[in-house]
Amino acid sequence: MPKYHDNEIKFEARQRNVDIFRKLTGLYPIPIGRQYWTLCNEQPKGPGSEIVQLIDLGLLTVDQFHGVDKDVNKHGKESGIIRRNRKWHPNAHWYRGDWIATIKEQTMQGKFKPAMIYLDTTSFADYHIASNMVGATMMRCPSGTVLFANVMLNDSHSSKRFDEEALVRNLGEQIPSFELDEWDTDVQTFSYNASGFTNMLTHAFFKRGKS
Repeated sequence: MPKYHDNEIKFEARQRNVDIFRKLTGLYPIPIGRQYWTLCNEQPKGPGSEIVQLIDLGLLTVDQFHGVDKDVNKHGKESGIIRRNRKWHPNAHWYRGDWIATIKEQTMQGKFKPAMIYLDTTSFADYHIASNMVGATMMRCPSGTVLFANVMLNDSHSSKRFDEEALVRNLGEQIPSFELDEWDTDVQTFSYNASGFTNMLTHAFFKRGKS
């Protein structure tokens, strides 16, 4: 599993996410009672990790950070990501499991209250794996949420490239109109390459709520 806590390009992409969140919402920190949710990977104590960077930027306090990871290695065994994250940042919230299953459970318990979400997926842009994950998340977001979703624009093992418009198009076909009406139609995007092999496209979806 890639580790991006010491990657300057990834660091700059997160900074850009924060800037977009602040511009769309007019907020500087995430408000009390709201949360930041992410596909977390490993989060060391160093300044380049996601949780440390966002705290340093004044976006959130440690108890507003909610990280989800499947936390399994290629043999299906626990990889220790969540265990280490809990040791490094015991006051944050860590969940070992599937993203959709986790947020479904938290929603049912009335505990899913994001203001900002970062779905840094490893899915290809025009595959329904990405749109299913993003769509299931959008359906559970309260008003005032900015949802960032990353998708891959190319297959690093071949010359294949993927349609940049595919995720938004697939979501338009999957999500009921009553839900889509609450999201801004202007979806901001930007691309970057943190690995040297894969071009990533970030989408910023904003649930403004009913007008």
